[in-house]
Amino acid sequence: MPKGNPPWNFGAIKKLPRVTGPWMVDVKSAGRYRLTLRQWPVEADKVVQAVRAKLRIAGRDLERSVEKGSKGVVFEMDLPAGKTELRTWLYDHEGKAGGAYFTEVEAL
Repeated sequence: MPKGNPPWNFGAIKKLPRVTGPWMVDVKSAGRYRLTLRQWPVEADKVVQAVRAKLRIAGRDLERSVEKGSKGVVFEMDLPAGKTELRTWLYDHEGKAGGAYFTEVEAL
């Protein structure tokens, strides 16, 4: 992954830069969660431009293919309570990674 700052405005996000960074999260309650990775906010109603997605949280890595036409890539998993780091990657057909600039987390 190239070094640099993750995008911080929509002008930068439009370019889908190949830079991502971690989010520090505090899981308040252990349990089952749904994490949805997106390149755009849900309101933009845009398709994810990737073929594979990966996330790392609480010491676990999960990967899955991105369905054609998908606007978000959904992962469901059990998370322990406590502070942890969340990292996301969206890979294009050449295997180049960029970030999921928007990630929704929902307790199930």
